Amino acid sequence: MKPSRVCSSPFHPGALALYRCTFAQIVARSIFGIASDDALDMKIPADFVLYSLSLGAEVKTEIYSGNNPQDDIFNAPQVKHYKLTDPIGKCLYVKSNGKFDLLHQANANASFVHIHLTGVKASDADDINDFLVNFHSCKPMDQSIQCANDRILKSVTL
Repeated sequence: MKPSRVCSSPFHPGALALYRCTFAQIVARSIFGIASDDALDMKIPADFVLYSLSLGAEVKTEIYSGNNPQDDIFNAPQVKHYKLTDPIGKCLYVKSNGKFDLLHQANANASFVHIHLTGVKASDADDINDFLVNFHSCKPMDQSIQCANDRILKSVTL
């Protein structure tokens, strides 16, 4: 049995050491956790942030954070609409042919988070679901952010 990728909450003492997780900020509305031995690449090409990482041998992940996501895929006929309850935000996702796309927005004024996964197989479902539940909500507070224990994508499943 392989270890779970689920990170404990980063909001209580010892959580990061206990689960060997690192948390990376996405703009000011969410934060996500990765296993400490995973590699993460971050680029800021313009007015958005792009993260790239691998979940296992074949699943490649790109995470876009900005105001203009590639949203044409979410208008395709195979779209599964999924709405999360306020104040956590709204979420749409699409699953097709080894790809998984998820678009999240905390509120109407927040930037988007677009998660794009390729190389997805049924056998990867646990790793991907574990990764998705590591996204937590955050909100701006003066000149900082405050993150909560809310797991914003906990109800999204493959």
